[in-house]
Amino acid sequence: MGAKISTKLNLLCFTFMVLAFGCKDESFYQKQIPADQSTELSNTSSDGIDSAASADADSADSSDSSSSSDTSASSSSSDNSSSSSGGAMVDSSAAATTTSDASTSSADSSSSSSSDSSSTGGGVDSTSSAESSSSSSSASSSTGGTDSTSSSSSSTSSTSTSSDSSSSSDSSSDSSSSSSSASSSTGGDPGTAATENFTQTVDQKKNVDILWVVDDSASMSDEQNALATNFDSFIRDFITKDVDFKMAITTTDTTTGHRGVMVPNSSTLLTSAKANENPNQFISDFQNLIRVGIRGSGNEKGLDGSVGFLDLYQNSFLRPEAYFIVVYVSDEQDQSPQTTDAIINRLVGTKTNQGLVKAYSIVNVEGLGDPRSMTLGYDRYAAVSQATDGVVSSINSSFASTLTAIGEHIVNLVDQFPLAHDPKNNSVVVKVNGVLQLGNYVLDGRLLKFNAGSIPPAGANIQVSYRY
Repeated sequence: MGAKISTKLNLLCFTFMVLAFGCKDESFYQKQIPADQSTELSNTSSDGIDSAASADADSADSSDSSSSSDTSASSSSSDNSSSSSGGAMVDSSAAATTTSDASTSSADSSSSSSSDSSSTGGGVDSTSSAESSSSSSSASSSTGGTDSTSSSSSSTSSTSTSSDSSSSSDSSSDSSSSSSSASSSTGGDPGTAATENFTQTVDQKKNVDILWVVDDSASMSDEQNALATNFDSFIRDFITKDVDFKMAITTTDTTTGHRGVMVPNSSTLLTSAKANENPNQFISDFQNLIRVGIRGSGNEKGLDGSVGFLDLYQNSFLRPEAYFIVVYVSDEQDQSPQTTDAIINRLVGTKTNQGLVKAYSIVNVEGLGDPRSMTLGYDRYAAVSQATDGVVSSINSSFASTLTAIGEHIVNLVDQFPLAHDPKNNSVVVKVNGVLQLGNYVLDGRLLKFNAGSIPPAGANIQVSYRY
């Protein structure tokens, strides 16, 4: 009897231990069961812990599905971006690798990538994820297109390192915004297109209309005398090369009754016809007229003086196809009320071909003089000269050398075709009467000159197209 009881107790104990061991480490059995059977056990389990794990897995599956959906939308948006910018072939498989952690970031980035691609025309591969999108957008402006395989690798790497969706999204948004700004300022901009037309003159030379704006304040006596004495250095080439020119003179005094007013007889006595008729008398007349006196306003406004001259005499003095040359002579800073941009626009607005306007400044570049009695500086005059492809010279240097250099520069313009802007390299296309010209001209900065033997005939239309 005792033996039977003992046997039963042993069986009960063994059963109890087996049950206890099984409840304590169910994973032991799962380790011994194939993966597919383990999944079935997990799915059919009624244990509270297993149910929670199953719910988490379902949630993760749902998140993965949502990420896949967002990624698909991102890929679609990117396709549109690439299409609108004429970009490279899209590798949609790269977008499919985006995980749930980066889904929000990828969607935001895709929108930004689309905007960037449209503005730069750089051909960005739009399948990149959040972080790679902003960098590839910036790079594409300068390279003209991003390799789609490289972009795919960047996308995969970017999503695998993302650990916080919200943080990644914010970072991507900032990066994308910064990238958009950078891409719009890169050197990939082809520039602004311009087309200018010229008509060849009968003598194949352009006429020159010159306005002298001379400072007539108390400090200018010596400079006026030097200008008069050395005028021969300036005008010599005009006479020997038979340039058709005429001149007028006004001052920097723009007070009431003086603004832009022409020095009497200057436009009638200072012409090429008078110079050819009697060169000595012509030079003598200039020397007398250029000494405008030193009783003018000490508030020098040379730039405004030239504008005032145009307001009074533009229609009567300027010839349509001639160069308009302005020569400013002053030892002090310009104090005109207008901005230099407004002055420039007024000057170049007198010509259909804006390159025909040139401003030369003989000014106090060294800042010499007594600052207590003089307004030193020359930057306003320099701004106008530089904008019109003119020359800035020192009023304290030899007037003979300065006037010789300016005179030669002006004379050399007469058989050249001046452009209004500095053209980009290899962007110039020249046609004469509709026929493309190749290798028969020289472009020096803004100046185009035909080679000997290729000079267009009188009346020919010269069309120059370029980007600047």
